[in-house]
Amino acid sequence: MINIYFHVIDPGTNPILKILRNLRNQNIKLWFNTSDNKEAINFIKDKSLIEYRKADNGLGCYLWNILDTETVPLYNNDGLFHLVSRYTSDKTDFVCIDSKEYAKNQLVLFQDAIHKGEYPKDFIKIPCYKDWNSLFLYLKNKGLFSFSLTDTNRFQKCANIEPVQGASVYKELATGYYWYMDNFHKTHYEVFDSSGKKHLGEASLDGIIDKKKADKGKHLKL
Repeated sequence: MINIYFHVIDPGTNPILKILRNLRNQNIKLWFNTSDNKEAINFIKDKSLIEYRKADNGLGCYLWNILDTETVPLYNNDGLFHLVSRYTSDKTDFVCIDSKEYAKNQLVLFQDAIHKGEYPKDFIKIPCYKDWNSLFLYLKNKGLFSFSLTDTNRFQKCANIEPVQGASVYKELATGYYWYMDNFHKTHYEVFDSSGKKHLGEASLDGIIDKKKADKGKHLKL
């Protein structure tokens, strides 16, 4: 299970939210904070709230900003405060979506308290992304989308066919079908028959063809 927490929902991160909700992948769980995104998440039914009733409010939570060499305090109305509490108490791993870009694509957080001698403990490093392309690569590396056109046991790259939207075209060895990634949306593949004249439909990132999305107006120039 991949737990994805939306720290910010704005014009920059909202497209990521829409893509993930359209994918409806059972291995992805979406988390939100009502204090941060109260209005934005009212329409979302398939959500989990990051607020954690077991959070220790006696502990301070801080974000280490390596770019400006500063520590930023986080308060208990901030979702990251509760994310750290879940991470330390329940060992729940998260990926964060934010509108800002962080060094090394990660948040570096820690807890501290002046009255608790065992703190601060280790830094907590949370992968953090602001765009779909970076998040998609992370999810693929985690094995979420194991299907790939670069699987040479199943596909052959067509060097003689001009790329579409900058995406290379691949031929499926068993069927002769032609596939390429829709580089405009990056959420599905376009699939054509062996002649390239018939659009068979769109395939999910897991390689499942949805024939209901066949488009008679689409053709592949071979």
